[in-house]
Amino acid sequence: IGDVDLSYAEQGRRGRTGSFHANSPPARAYEVLEFVKQRNIVDPSKINEAGYDAAFIDLSRLGLVVKLEKSWSYVQEEGDEVGTSTLERLYLAAKKQAALVRAADLLREAENISGPELARQLAQDSNENWSDSSLKRIGNSVKRWATWIIECDDSGLAIEPAEGKRGMKSLKSAEKVAEIGELLSEGHGWKAISKKIGVTSVTAKRWWKSEQS
Repeated sequence: IGDVDLSYAEQGRRGRTGSFHANSPPARAYEVLEFVKQRNIVDPSKINEAGYDAAFIDLSRLGLVVKLEKSWSYVQEEGDEVGTSTLERLYLAAKKQAALVRAADLLREAENISGPELARQLAQDSNENWSDSSLKRIGNSVKRWATWIIECDDSGLAIEPAEGKRGMKSLKSAEKVAEIGELLSEGHGWKAISKKIGVTSVTAKRWWKSEQS
């Protein structure tokens, strides 16, 4: 009813430009997206939770929230997104970011690549000149997102990101790591092992390698 608010539409387009630097871990972004969806419109100045500001920036960049003057608003589903969960929307939006897709590809090629080296590769791709501190910050953050994307891809569905989730206990245990070792000695592949212990193959590999170092 009334005139179209073009500032709203323009904000949505502006939020999608530039490189995605991953200011917050995917778990925090998911937490905040759920928070905004429940309230629809949020005044960030009244939010005292640590890390929410950074997550708002990421979600805006992903086109999932939009800034209107002094408030943040949840962007409703459109087209094929209608009926999808916030978790699925976050995953689909992340998969549209060239930097995250590229980072996931690099991580698949070299699982032990460091965050700074990952960022250095991305900087070369986009002709960016990041400082050493930026390489470390951006690289480690993007690596968390890329790891989550790989885990979702391997699972065939959007899974809740665990890293950085406040209050979430690690699923890793000495018993599960020992079970991984036994299954490997029996000749089982990572896909079979992941199904057996209830985590993705990427997570199972990470747990096993962390115990070997």
